[in-house]
Amino acid sequence: MDETTGTLLAHPARAALTALDTAVEQLQEANLWSLSEHELLDLRIDVAGTLARLQSAILSMTREVDGRGAGVAAGAPSTAAWLRGRLLMHPEAAKAEVALAKDLDGELAATGAALRAGDVGLDQALAVTRAMHDLPCAVDAPTRRQGEVFMLDQARQFDPSALHRVGRHLVLTLDTERGERLEREEAMAAHRQEFTVVHGPDGSRPVRGRFGAEDGAFIDSALEALAAPGPAEDGARDPRPPAQRRAEALIELLKLAVTSDGMSEHGGEPVTLTVTTTADYVSSTGDEPLGPAATLDDGTPLSPETTRRLGCDAWLLAAIKDTDGNVLDIGRMSRIVPRSMRRALVSRDGGCAFPGCGRSPRWCHAHHICHWAHDGPTCLQNLVLLCGHHHRVIHHDGWEVDIGPDGRPHFTPPAWVDPSQVPRPAWRPPDQMLLT
Repeated sequence: MDETTGTLLAHPARAALTALDTAVEQLQEANLWSLSEHELLDLRIDVAGTLARLQSAILSMTREVDGRGAGVAAGAPSTAAWLRGRLLMHPEAAKAEVALAKDLDGELAATGAALRAGDVGLDQALAVTRAMHDLPCAVDAPTRRQGEVFMLDQARQFDPSALHRVGRHLVLTLDTERGERLEREEAMAAHRQEFTVVHGPDGSRPVRGRFGAEDGAFIDSALEALAAPGPAEDGARDPRPPAQRRAEALIELLKLAVTSDGMSEHGGEPVTLTVTTTADYVSSTGDEPLGPAATLDDGTPLSPETTRRLGCDAWLLAAIKDTDGNVLDIGRMSRIVPRSMRRALVSRDGGCAFPGCGRSPRWCHAHHICHWAHDGPTCLQNLVLLCGHHHRVIHHDGWEVDIGPDGRPHFTPPAWVDPSQVPRPAWRPPDQMLLT
């Protein structure tokens, strides 16, 4: 009882929460712009420590709720279920919170103390507890305590992702049967591998999948070179985000596989992409006919430029129909560049000829300067090597390419890149540049 007011005093925990709400409101309304940069950075660091201490308090409450069975008494089947239903937590997060609350109040009290002091964050505490749980049963209590101290020391230097890797190495170091453990984990990872391609209504292909450590590292290595940033059309930094670069690199790898000698056949034929177009479009030289230039075999419509760009690839099969939908011709693999001609093209261009690029010839397409749909010939004077990215640039971004009097490609930028549209020479291998 408050003797001055005659009212019941609030519980210290409730009073603290009221004060915390007030403090948070003041923090939200504070004029952060008036802080110096140094003061602002220090404040952000201090807030992280305060958040860790608050999360420690939340875990203490969860432990108390679980210890008393308060959630079950309220009608929930478990504390985790109560957290899910009452606080709308994700099921996995609710289970992890209850488990962590028990751990930090028991065997992993040192980790609990570090979180309570704000020395580690919640995700780091989770990484420490996971490593401790993964230790073999044969590891004795003193060694476990030493392992926990080691992990907490590493938590002051590494983020949660790196800390998980540190914990894994600790587990393997202390596991006398580490070889068998690794074999089991690798077998389990291989069994869980999956890759799913979903057909979107707009013709896109959302994908999702999971790969084991070995195959995942192989994918990283294979994509690394192709996914590296390249110069933009105007010489600036590559504007593509990493995810887009990786997606385009994957397509380049698949195209390389399709054209390799060891590629398996599908239905008795090499892997092909069937594009259906019309006789009117194939024969057009001026204004494009109305409607899509072509469609894929699932009915997805294609623009004229995309159709022409796809036509540069040796694995395209064109099905030509008349206006009534009757098939007039199932063409041969369009514009196949003979190996001898491709070797001459590689010798001339040395790689992707787009200014500033030079990507290896093995990743390049033989682009027809005058499109095949417009009777462009397959000859050296009508071909240029382009990587997948710059092949799309030529077809879609307004760049033009021609073979100059010197017998080499020259690229004319669109007006939005260079208002004067001064032609630019092709990229040349360093040894050729030294000879000029």
